[in-house]
Amino acid sequence: MTAYLIKDIKQFMNLLLTSETFDRFSFEEGRLVTFYTLELDGRTVKEFFDESPGKPSELPEFVNWHDIRPVLLSQIAGKQTPVSFQFTLHADAGYTRRLIEKNELEIDPGLVRCLALNIRFEHGKLTCITGIAFTTFVPDKSLEKAWDSAFRKSLDLLHISFEE
Repeated sequence: MTAYLIKDIKQFMNLLLTSETFDRFSFEEGRLVTFYTLELDGRTVKEFFDESPGKPSELPEFVNWHDIRPVLLSQIAGKQTPVSFQFTLHADAGYTRRLIEKNELEIDPGLVRCLALNIRFEHGKLTCITGIAFTTFVPDKSLEKAWDSAFRKSLDLLHISFEE
């Protein structure tokens, strides 16, 4: 787990809310505080969808970031900066598998619940925190190091300045 203090908040927020940069992530939860507080649960509500045979089981546990992004953009965009917000995103399972393979790690991808990215804005500072949730205790920290390295590299490729 590593915390990254984002120096150019406007650039990062533009990528987060108006581009497809994070669209392969799923959205677990969020909280946005403006002149009101908006709490969001990203769990897919299967009853909302047509209950044709097989369909509900095909739905992901959490909604995709690209589906919730326009909602959040409409609440954040404007002249007034939010008091605070916190969003928890998950990298998709395919990314997790590729990261394990690329780094030749001896971790069963089935043990990884998620590679998480927590994005927090408060007191005028934006912080991204990487983390991993496993389905059981895993003492090996190699995936955590690989996830931190990959996220750091992504920030560099996107020309987002940060400090750890």
